Amino acid sequence: GINAEYGKKIMAEEILQTLLVINRVFLFRVPPLEVSNGHSASSWNLGEPIWSGSLIVTSDDKHCYLNFSSNSQLFLKVKVDTGVVEPVLDSSRYFVVKVEQGEKRAFLGLGFQERSESFDFTASLSDFKK
Repeated sequence: GINAEYGKKIMAEEILQTLLVINRVFLFRVPPLEVSNGHSASSWNLGEPIWSGSLIVTSDDKHCYLNFSSNSQLFLKVKVDTGVVEPVLDSSRYFVVKVEQGEKRAFLGLGFQERSESFDFTASLSDFKK
């Protein structure tokens, strides 16, 4: 039979499902909001991303995660809750991602090369919420 302790260990580990893989995305610095109605990608320095690499959207039973990695090294993992990912006002290819670690909070711009990739990203998040 199967070792009972081994079975418990497997059950305890989160079973992650991959919802989406995008091979190349970009992260940008987001300046503070000048107006309260939302962020505009045109105010970011789009020619100089602070990071680029792959985005893997995963989920378990309760949460959805954005996993940013480069050369198989995890750069950043963000748990998606309400208000964590917001579209910008001036483009369908860019989003603002709220990153919180403890008391620290930052906003990063997320950019896709193709409109179809940003559509797939939006769809994967809305599919998870259902």
